[in-house]
Amino acid sequence: MFITSDHGNIGAVGQGSLQEGLAVESAGERVRIYSKDINCDEILSKLNTLQWSGAGLPQKYNYIICEKNWAFSKEGMKTVSHGGLALEEVIVPFIHIRKRDSDERLDRF
Repeated sequence: MFITSDHGNIGAVGQGSLQEGLAVESAGERVRIYSKDINCDEILSKLNTLQWSGAGLPQKYNYIICEKNWAFSKEGMKTVSHGGLALEEVIVPFIHIRKRDSDERLDRF
């Protein structure tokens, strides 16, 4: 039997909401996804963010991610969110449960 769940959450603090209008393809509290033709330099220079290469994701987008425990929400607002690069947000728990044979040694590990 296998048990898994979604990736985790972290507590984050708002650093200011963005008003991109139609520029943003997908808006989250910890990440923004923009078309490659959108210049993201202003966002990168004003907020605690970084541009991620999007390894394994479609290359037709720019991925802007909040650093540390920051969020794209009202300044100072505390929130619980996921979708960023913190360890708790990227690890997906995966457990394999199996029945032990009666002759299997317990000190094997």
